[in-house]
Amino acid sequence: MLASPALCPFAARAGDRFGRRPMPLAACGGFVVLTAAAFHLMGTGLAGALVRTSTLAMLVAVIGTSHVPAMVEMFPAQLRAGGSALGYTTAYVLFGGTAPSVATWPVIASGSAVAPAYYLVGAAVIGVLVAALLFKETRSLSLTRTTVR
Repeated sequence: MLASPALCPFAARAGDRFGRRPMPLAACGGFVVLTAAAFHLMGTGLAGALVRTSTLAMLVAVIGTSHVPAMVEMFPAQLRAGGSALGYTTAYVLFGGTAPSVATWPVIASGSAVAPAYYLVGAAVIGVLVAALLFKETRSLSLTRTTVR
């Protein structure tokens, strides 16, 4: 769990330098490529579990340090708190709240502890598509503006 907070300052700096959009693209792409392998490392003992959690935690750090500023930058000043809170809370209720049940079902159905990896890969593929097709760069938007764009 130390990997995520250790990477946060560097990921945040990269988001400031390269923009908000490339960061979730890279992290979600990393989840697509690395998740199944990371889950297979679970059964190899403590070292494998540490590598797995550290790898995925670093990808979470990249997403976490880019999505918060992007959500804030998406809204004009008078809507910023409510707009970002509504979007953030809705996503966490719908996806974070249901994640344990959704991740448990494939384990029960297949008997494989690796089954949740494919749920995570599916979510990451959706994340890549959303970031690539719908996410507009927000880094250069003024925080004092009064219009949405």
